Amino acid sequence: MLVGFKNKIANKDYTVETYWWMSNSKKDYALQPARYIKLQTPDSIDLKCQLFYGASDHYKLNGYDDNDSLAVVQIADTLVFRLIPGPFDANGNERSELSFNLYMPAYHKILADGAQLSIDSLDISDTLHIALVNKGKLMLGNGEDEEAPMLNYGNIELTAENSQVELLPKLNMLSLKVRLEGNSALDIDKQAKIRAVSGTVSPGSMVNGPASYMYQLLFDSN
Repeated sequence: MLVGFKNKIANKDYTVETYWWMSNSKKDYALQPARYIKLQTPDSIDLKCQLFYGASDHYKLNGYDDNDSLAVVQIADTLVFRLIPGPFDANGNERSELSFNLYMPAYHKILADGAQLSIDSLDISDTLHIALVNKGKLMLGNGEDEEAPMLNYGNIELTAENSQVELLPKLNMLSLKVRLEGNSALDIDKQAKIRAVSGTVSPGSMVNGPASYMYQLLFDSN
């Protein structure tokens, strides 16, 4: 897929959206259906995606720097979102940060390459496959805010390589199957509710959370 992406860029076969906050912040951008989603961002640049299911394929911006652009590339059955940062500021620091909502009618396999992904909810009977690489981050559930609803998820199958997973307090999940590789981290809030946890943890990875989940991972790894 990386070769395909480079060829698309070389042939200028992609869509680049340059955004201005006042005119584009509430605009819906239509997408072609895809089976796989890839979120990609250069090192030290923030690309944040909030995923919602049940709507037609489109995305909507939440916040960004005026000079940044987003390349949206369709490669066969894969939809790639790549942040293209703007120029350096006067101090030589990159100011780039972009967040957007992604709306999909069905479940996909998702790769977050250096990007941050959060998911609104997932039908209890469905399974979602997620891969995180290069300091990618996955956040599921809501925080302790009284007005924030409990978020429900079915089955999550997750691979994280040198990345981070954070499961927040207001989370109700059927099952989590996780493979932590390299130097990864899994943080499970004590109020999060997960019926079953399984998977493997590399020697360089860390797991923080209630003892019951730690035991499940320990016994499954052995």
